[in-house]
Amino acid sequence: MVSDYDLQRKLRKMKTYLKQYSRILESSGLKEAKRSFKESKGIIDALRESIVSNLSNIEAICPELDNSCDNKSANLELLLIYLHNEIKALNQNIKSQKRKEQLEELNKLSKQREEMTEETEKLVMQAEKASEMSLRKEEMRLKDDLNKINTEKLRRAETEVRSLKDSERDVLLSQQRLELSRQLLSKTGLMLWRGERSSICR
Repeated sequence: MVSDYDLQRKLRKMKTYLKQYSRILESSGLKEAKRSFKESKGIIDALRESIVSNLSNIEAICPELDNSCDNKSANLELLLIYLHNEIKALNQNIKSQKRKEQLEELNKLSKQREEMTEETEKLVMQAEKASEMSLRKEEMRLKDDLNKINTEKLRRAETEVRSLKDSERDVLLSQQRLELSRQLLSKTGLMLWRGERSSICR
């Protein structure tokens, strides 16, 4: 017959495993681990009740144990092994979950980087287009200024040409007047000369 002390010692060991199991669960938040934890806790609670009731029928409360074995201490040892393996499996699940989360985070960061690269390329293209538009506007402004300058120069040139033509016309008119005056003076002088000769002859 296994002593109560031996069973209590193994029960304390199982409680230690259970606390470790609980701490891992609290830090992981895995649904599957929580479900497994509830199952294991149920086994421990049932085992505690069994010990209180004169340590009877331990085999019946844990299907994973060897029901053919009548040694309660051996069954408790199997239960310890079961809890230990559960904790190992839980740690593996947590590591796998963390790796999965890290991979998802890396994929997310990679996607964000691609989006940022695309956004940067769009901004560069927009800047280039804006620069081209600015250059076109500047070119159009310069052409407009040049046209205005040329128009003003042409207007001034036309004004100068008209002024020169007016001056040439005035000069020509003056020359014509002078010529008429000269001719008139010549005729007047001739008439006077003839008049003087006529009076002398008489």
